[in-house]
Amino acid sequence: MKKYFFAFIFIFACASTSQMSKPQYVGYNTFDASFDKVWNAVLQVLGEGGFPIGAIEKESGIITTDFVTFTYDVLSSAECPKAIINLLNWKEGQIRMNILVRKINENSTQVTIRSVIMGFEHSWGRWNYCNSTGVIENQIFNAVAKRIQ
Repeated sequence: MKKYFFAFIFIFACASTSQMSKPQYVGYNTFDASFDKVWNAVLQVLGEGGFPIGAIEKESGIITTDFVTFTYDVLSSAECPKAIINLLNWKEGQIRMNILVRKINENSTQVTIRSVIMGFEHSWGRWNYCNSTGVIENQIFNAVAKRIQ
């Protein structure tokens, strides 16, 4: 009986830490400023935040960052799969963002951030997709708003 119990626990533990489907956080914010002013503010905020640019195309308003590793508590900015063995073992994360800066009119610009966050679960030694809670993205929106004032 013990053998079956431990087999069940092992199977359940493996299933509970399986990768989630590739979630994306999508956040929008509209700024009362010209496209160029918002575009420059977004680039400055990303640069100051240590987000390396993977691709950039101003004409279409697209900015893509490379994955950035962060080492503070991942659970403060993402919902990651629960691990039975150790619920608090998400100590490292990665985020990549696709940002669209779109002119609405001469004095209004919308910024869309689509992000993917992955957490490294040390108990199992693997990266898993996590659902962003919008914390990092909202920090970027707030920093852009301050920059364009």
